[in-house]
Amino acid sequence: MKNVSTTVNKPLDLCDSLYDLRKAKGALSALCDELDEFGISVCHFDKNHSHDNAKLVALEALRDFDTW
Repeated sequence: MKNVSTTVNKPLDLCDSLYDLRKAKGALSALCDELDEFGISVCHFDKNHSHDNAKLVALEALRDFDTW
């Protein structure tokens, strides 16, 4: 019995891969920025457990969740 390959040998197209990697890097960078902003809100709440700071953290979390 012969081993028949159905794959086509063609050169690897790196243009799409590079674009996808840059897009993923941009998305991860944006997520990192969002997490930093959320972390600042949480730090303010840790220092002062006021109702206003709790609302700020809740609103920031809601906004960031939709953004993420």
